[in-house]
Amino acid sequence: MNSIKELRKNKGLSQRALADLLEVNQTAVSQWERGVTTPSSHMLLRLSRIFEISPNKLLDIKDDQQEPASWEDREIMDAVKDTLSVLLDSLQKEIRESPDEYQKQYFDMLEMLRHVLRVSKKNESNEPITLAHGLLVEAVRFIDSH
Repeated sequence: MNSIKELRKNKGLSQRALADLLEVNQTAVSQWERGVTTPSSHMLLRLSRIFEISPNKLLDIKDDQQEPASWEDREIMDAVKDTLSVLLDSLQKEIRESPDEYQKQYFDMLEMLRHVLRVSKKNESNEPITLAHGLLVEAVRFIDSH
């Protein structure tokens, strides 16, 4: 597994801070870092989001080692679905608490995302989503670096 400790330190997080983000106790983070235990698939998804790397990279799975149906794993998809609703609720709260001038921009971005999802669904192509994801990852990197 990619060193969770190294990734955590690169983000400037203590074990306690990472544990708080994940809503687990510090002992769990310590055990993952020492290889005593392995994070659940739900935690792997959350860790990959925090560290901005794919779950496969977090697990050090090379493309040629990757199981083709890994994202079709029921446990992973259930975790994604559960996390998605929490994320959408959080997003709605953040937007409502934002200044009016930002709310218009957020609305525009969400409308663009809805358009990307429609285009992707119609064309059965992952390209628009992959492009949008890449742009958002770069935007977050830019914001975090300033």
